[in-house]
Parts: sequence; structure tokens; C-alpha cells
Amino acid sequence: MSATVDADLYLVLLGLKSTGQSKLSFHSFPANQAWTMLAVLAFNLTAWLQLVCLPTRHRAAFWDIKRWRYRVFATAGKLITTASRHRLLLPESAPEKELINLILKPITALKHFKPG
Repeated sequence: MSATVDADLYLVLLGLKSTGQSKLSFHSFPANQAWTMLAVLAFNLTAWLQLVCLPTRHRAAFWDIKRWRYRVFATAGKLITTASRHRLLLPESAPEKELINLILKPITALKHFKPG
């Protein structure tokens, strides 16, 4: 393997350790297997979010999953539905309000995407 592949693999393993994979807390193999599968799913969804929704060289594109969890995913908001439209209201004091709005734009555009 090349040095780049080794470095990429190291970063993935380091990211998975941030999801709790450094110590498996269940005593049964199926429970640990399910926890690992959920952690990998969360890791891959976050990687997809970084690739698809963020502009090139955005500062959040280089965050690990722990920073995403504490800065973005833990942000409190209120989902409002009026006239079949959904809006997410975020407090003015939210530290990553602009980032969340930036992420929501491409996701909202996907709703109108028609393949083929």
C-alpha cells in the first residue's frame, strides 16, 4: 500500500474511534456488531455530507466526527410546517447556524431532482 492509502486508512480508523469503537461496551457479539454497523453508517453519512454539501476547502470539510457531533448535530432547533412547507428555525446564538443553512441548501435541492 502507498503512504497516501495508509494515511487515509489511519484517518478513518481515528474517526471511528471517535464514535465509540475504541471500546465496545456490550457483552454480546451481535450487539457489538450492530453498534459497529451503526457507527460506520454515521461515519459514512458524515463523509457524504462533507463531500456533497460543503464547498471545496470549507473549514468544516476537515472536521472529525466528534466535532460534527458537538458543533452541528447537537444544535437545538425547531421544525415548523406551514402550508406543506418545512422550515428549520435555529436560535441566533447557535454557533454553526450559517454552516447548517449552507448544508441545507443542496439537500433541499435534491428534493426536486428527477433522475434520468
